[in-house]
Amino acid sequence: MRVAIVNLMLAVYRFGAVLYATSAAVSTIHLIKITVDQQCLRFLGFTFLNLVPLMYERIHARAVASARRRRQPAARRRVKRDMLMAGLLPAYLACTAMSLVSVGGSILGAGLLMMQSSVFAFMQFSLRERLEATWSCLFRPCAMALAILYRVGTPETKMYIPRAYELFTRFYLRLLTNPQQLFEQPAPDLFSYGTYQMIHGFS
Repeated sequence: MRVAIVNLMLAVYRFGAVLYATSAAVSTIHLIKITVDQQCLRFLGFTFLNLVPLMYERIHARAVASARRRRQPAARRRVKRDMLMAGLLPAYLACTAMSLVSVGGSILGAGLLMMQSSVFAFMQFSLRERLEATWSCLFRPCAMALAILYRVGTPETKMYIPRAYELFTRFYLRLLTNPQQLFEQPAPDLFSYGTYQMIHGFS
C-alpha cells in the first residue's frame, strides 16, 4: 500500500515537473514572439518613415495630373488643392501613427484632442476615397520596399519582413477603418493574429 502511494506521489511529481517545464517553454516562446514583434515594428517604422519623401512626391504628382485634366485655371487650382488635401491628410496621420507604433508610444491629453480634428476630417471621406488616397501613395510604396528588401536584404532582414508585412497590413486597415484607435492604442496585440513561424522553428 505504501509502495503504491509513493509511486502515485512520484507520478504526480513527475507530471507536475513536466507541466511546469512545458508552461515555462510556452512562456519563453511567447516572450520571444513579443520581442520579435517589437523588432519588426521598429524595422517597419524605419522603412515606412524613410519612404515619406517618395510618398509626398507621389501625392503631388497625382494632384498635378488630376489638375491638368481641367481647362479652366481656377478649376485646376481647385482640383490640385483638393487632391493635395486628400493625399496629405492621410499621409500626415499615417506618419504620426507609425512613429508612435514603432516606439510603442501614444498620444494623450491635448495632443490627442489636436489629432481628433484631422481624424474627423479624414473620416468625412468615403471608404473608397480613403482607399484611393492612400493605396498608391502609402500602401504600395511600403509594400514594394519590403518586397525589394526581402529580395536583396541580408538574412537577418529577411527574417523580419514577413511579420513586418503582416503588421503593416493590419496598420493600414486600422488607418482606413478606425484611425482614432491608432492614436489611442497605437501598438497592436503582438501575437493575437494567429500563429506564425519566425525564428528557430518557433510557431
